[in-house]
Amino acid sequence: MAAIFVAVVAPPAHARCHVGKLAAIPVAIDNNQLLARGAIDGHAVRVLIDTGSNMSLIWRSAAERLGLRLIGAPRRRLFGLGGESRVDETLVEDLQVETFTVKGLRIPVAGDRPSSVDFILGEDFLSRDSVEFDVRHGVVRTMKTAGCTPAELPYWSKNYSMADLAASPRDAQAIRVTVVLNGHAVRAQIDSGSSVSLIAKSVADSIGVHYVSTGAELVGIGNRSLQIWIADVQSFKLGDESINNTQLCVAQIGKYQTM
Repeated sequence: MAAIFVAVVAPPAHARCHVGKLAAIPVAIDNNQLLARGAIDGHAVRVLIDTGSNMSLIWRSAAERLGLRLIGAPRRRLFGLGGESRVDETLVEDLQVETFTVKGLRIPVAGDRPSSVDFILGEDFLSRDSVEFDVRHGVVRTMKTAGCTPAELPYWSKNYSMADLAASPRDAQAIRVTVVLNGHAVRAQIDSGSSVSLIAKSVADSIGVHYVSTGAELVGIGNRSLQIWIADVQSFKLGDESINNTQLCVAQIGKYQTM
């Protein structure tokens, strides 16, 4: 079971910890991604729970299939692994992701390649409350916490690993931590929308990984692809958890970004 808690309220010394559950979203793992069921204006959609996206959006092919009216958004720009994607907006009367519901919302529309995912639930929603990813039991929970210290939140076991966040996800709209690769401290982003863990090639070269082979190309929200290299990594450490003698994917992250 893995859990990430965000937006924890700093309590007065005499307060008691209280955790109130807001929503429980059943999820399934497909291609190493967290997928849930949802609906847009009554039409069933496939939802990706994506902590790596700072905004929630509807994939363009899904918006066209659902007959949503697109509104130009020339001031918005969106970049992913595949470069820049054109961004429009649409008005959604009713958005549901299992027990999570929002009404009357303008939502960005993007994504240039065909996708099996219709809607991306990103950090603009997820970072509003504390979030728990209970992958073993197939559920993502959102919670309101009050009067709690971080050590009080892991209720499922006395034994757990904890890593400090680089900044509040509410402020950064991203979950960032420091990991140690081959003895070097590296800033990392926890991205539930990515099917593989990636090292930027510039970082991989600087920490002295050994390249083994090339892999398949990686695609994202833009219309281009990135070459992947497979590299041996002597050690990987997050918090007090460590993995030795493993392999990770390497790519030129940001290759197509122009701003």
